[in-house]
Amino acid sequence: MMFTFTKARPYAFFYGDAHLVLWKFDRDGRRDLYVIHEGEDGTAVLEYPGEMFTERVLDEIGDVFFLSVPGETRTIEAALGAVFEHGGRRYGAYYDRAETPVPTVWFFRIDGDAGSSNVKPLDENEHREISEVFVERYGEVLRIGHEVPAGGAQDPGNGEDLGDVPNPSPGGHAHSGNGRTEGGAAGRPGPGHGR
Repeated sequence: MMFTFTKARPYAFFYGDAHLVLWKFDRDGRRDLYVIHEGEDGTAVLEYPGEMFTERVLDEIGDVFFLSVPGETRTIEAALGAVFEHGGRRYGAYYDRAETPVPTVWFFRIDGDAGSSNVKPLDENEHREISEVFVERYGEVLRIGHEVPAGGAQDPGNGEDLGDVPNPSPGGHAHSGNGRTEGGAAGRPGPGHGR
């Protein structure tokens, strides 16, 4: 037996080492959070983590879970694929929400406190370090093992060179900026989970 929600979309992501899925419902913007476990037969088993954990996670990353990243020819609607700490700072790995077989991943530093978080682009050195940390930490799970070379992100869906990407905007509202991000390790957290 298989269950699915109508008019809802799952967004699998890593919160540190926890593999979670955020279900976002179209009707009223409701967001439910579940922990993903692998079942004995390879299926995804969802466990409700409780109201306190759900509220804490959504308070911490809810305002930066979705971003609009302005590109040269289109605005990329991105979703959080992983949030992790390194060197006392929080980082987010974001992927293009468009259905592509091997999406590009962008890395941003997440600053601020719960409820007032924002994302900042990384310089080349920080990007290189964080992409290596990401591949080391999640590469085996996501079946990735290489970094897209610095110098420009490639959208594998249509080959569009994203080049210099301005600062992203949380919640789907674009604004200009002079920040720069680069393509990172390719892979989408939790492919097929909840589908």
